[in-house]
Amino acid sequence: MKYEGLDFPQVVEELADRYGVALTQQGQNSENIAKNKSEKEILYKINQLTARFYYDTLNSPEGQRGMDYLKHRNINHDMIREAILGFAPSAGKSLLQHLQQKKAPLDLAEKLGLIRKGQRGDYYDFFRDRVMCSIVSAEGKVLGFSGRALSDEVQPKYLNSPESPIYHKSHSLLGMQTAKAVIREKDQVILVEGNFDMIRLQQEGIRHVVAPLGTALTEQQIRYLSRLSENFILIFDGDAAGQKASARALELFLPLGILPRVVILPSGEDPDSFVRKEGVEALQNKISNSVLLLDYWIEQILSERLASDSKTGQGPQAQAKAIRKVGELLELVPGEIEKVYIYKGLRKGMACQ
Repeated sequence: MKYEGLDFPQVVEELADRYGVALTQQGQNSENIAKNKSEKEILYKINQLTARFYYDTLNSPEGQRGMDYLKHRNINHDMIREAILGFAPSAGKSLLQHLQQKKAPLDLAEKLGLIRKGQRGDYYDFFRDRVMCSIVSAEGKVLGFSGRALSDEVQPKYLNSPESPIYHKSHSLLGMQTAKAVIREKDQVILVEGNFDMIRLQQEGIRHVVAPLGTALTEQQIRYLSRLSENFILIFDGDAAGQKASARALELFLPLGILPRVVILPSGEDPDSFVRKEGVEALQNKISNSVLLLDYWIEQILSERLASDSKTGQGPQAQAKAIRKVGELLELVPGEIEKVYIYKGLRKGMACQ
């Protein structure tokens, strides 16, 4: 459990698979268990076939537009191969025809969200004309896909696999197949928001970085990562959305007793654009000088109080409002000692200002 960062049921299932032991669960017979296990194995194989198809297409004349997009973003061939990037052709049935040639069960491909049924009952490809990121588990299994449009004008910009028996977006993280061992080695995990933020940092040698997929960070993702390390560094975009994301993240971390550190980038920058403009060393310096996310938000609250004082002259009311805001954060902290420590820090900060 400690070495792999898994909980007890996951370890039991993994060891049973490794040594050929048939598990039985209450309320299930062995026939149903075998059927479910067999179906999951086929689903993984279909995703593996699909990842290879997208990768091969990217490296063919048909995928030139996708390769041009990746070259424009300075993604090299080693990273393309390691992250299993690819390209979904614009034609509506390219993947479908490939899966038919490989005799893959189309009903299971539909269950994975790779193909869908039209009004006339015929299948068509779900992902079209997109650069594809394979979502791979820490164990190397392809769980699903995330497709990036070639233009920012195309919406949605990112299109992700739907929930399936083998893919659950609230639990999955992009980049885990590379990051897991390094997170354990460094005892630190870096979280970014975007697919290409993760790809950029891993390409530049910051390997212990992962990203959530098409959704805000979840408690399940934090719990999973915390089995590998409780030292989190969050890097947020320097805009209003990044500020909101950092506030939401704090509300998830505090009840778990984890105090992450944070890097807030300059306005208009994300990790990918910042590294391309300023270099990876500049980002590493910011990571080294990161601050506790809780301290950052207490400082934000105090700054708002000072700004309110200067505008309205209503010092006591603004101070009371600031204390209420911090009080709401304190309610999320599980330990009483920690609450007292933070409150004393707040009082000291207000006295200094």
